[in-house]
Amino acid sequence: MSRPAYRVTTQAGESLREIANVSKRSAGLAQDISVAAQEQVKGAEHVGLAVQAIAGVALQTEQGCSRPARRWRTWCGWPRS
Repeated sequence: MSRPAYRVTTQAGESLREIANVSKRSAGLAQDISVAAQEQVKGAEHVGLAVQAIAGVALQTEQGCSRPARRWRTWCGWPRS
């Protein structure tokens, strides 16, 4: 093999190794992104459950406030000693 051909072959091999390394890093980053996206979905689900719980408490409070005053005071822990 001539000197220029050897140099081109060597450079091609180095370039292929660099491409392989970039591909490996890209695959790792894609995996990290996938995991992060899954965690975000789980987080959003938990937020949704928390909002539902808060809405439930708000509804109970609203219903309690619409009761007659005597029952409302008892429900809210009145009279206080």
